[in-house]
Amino acid sequence: ESTLTWSGVGNVDGIIWGARKDSKQKREILLLKNGIIGCRCPTPRVSVLPIEEGSTLIFATDGIRSDFTNEPVWGRAPQDLADPILNQYSKDTDDATVLIVKFGGLSP
Repeated sequence: ESTLTWSGVGNVDGIIWGARKDSKQKREILLLKNGIIGCRCPTPRVSVLPIEEGSTLIFATDGIRSDFTNEPVWGRAPQDLADPILNQYSKDTDDATVLIVKFGGLSP
């Protein structure tokens, strides 16, 4: 179906970058609900988003400043994106995780 089903709770950020600068889906921030799993967990909201072959998902925990979402991704491999995000946007006061996924096409 070329979609991504997304749900998130807490202090994390997610963004999808389209496959190319001229993509219909250039950049989309994934929406989250505030809360803490096991304590003040709200009812999760599920979003289903269209996703193009070659799009990139970047997910970062709260140890990464949210302005990382301005980093363009086109033509860069996942590791070549993760290293500068961790080096330039990590907070000194928290642990940090970055997950980057490039979406391939569906096999016939």
